[in-house]
Amino acid sequence: MSKDYCVIGIGNLGREVVKNLVSLNKNVMAIDKNESRIRRVSHLVFSSFVIDATRPFDLEKTGIRNFENVFIALESNIKDSVLISGILSSWRIRYITVKVFDDFQEYILKKLGLKKLILLEKTEGKKIAWKLTLNLPSNFFLISQKDCLSLISIPFFKKGVFELFKDKIEQDFEVKILAIFRKEKIISLKNDKLFLLKEGDLIVCYGTIINTSNLKNFFDQVKGAQ
Repeated sequence: MSKDYCVIGIGNLGREVVKNLVSLNKNVMAIDKNESRIRRVSHLVFSSFVIDATRPFDLEKTGIRNFENVFIALESNIKDSVLISGILSSWRIRYITVKVFDDFQEYILKKLGLKKLILLEKTEGKKIAWKLTLNLPSNFFLISQKDCLSLISIPFFKKGVFELFKDKIEQDFEVKILAIFRKEKIISLKNDKLFLLKEGDLIVCYGTIINTSNLKNFFDQVKGAQ
């Protein structure tokens, strides 16, 4: 199902994305916890489910783990969007796109240092459907046509740790490292201080799709070599 698409959240935007993906001759699965919303697109999609996508067991039963492309288009709940994204990331769903939906989320993302943001409305459906068909890097939150917020999982290193200088990584790869997630803690980094990355750490960084993808590829290439 690598060429099939799943849309979670069939509100105005989600419905438009479904319609435009279908018009591009793509197979689409629709998910929403509102039955009436699913009925509006059930005649268009090859499968649909009325479930709460924040529940991993119910979500897994849809067969979503076989998909490479998922678009999360929830109407107004940033918490649920992040939770669902985390579930999909843990299942190694390759391409994850998340809707930036209102001024509040725009404000929060700006506080994280993000400047290039777009608010996605119904009229964006055609553009988003087109973007979803691109071969984009894995596990990212699409911010604009070329920029993303990426979550990069740190692999195993022979030494057990990887020595990282925030300012050097940012300079070499032209990305901005926002934070490190280690288990349940958020760690802020200082530019000129050495930080030891461990297996399972999650780097949250912002940059162009190309640059953040290059950073991910870098860690993939050096795993086991350090």
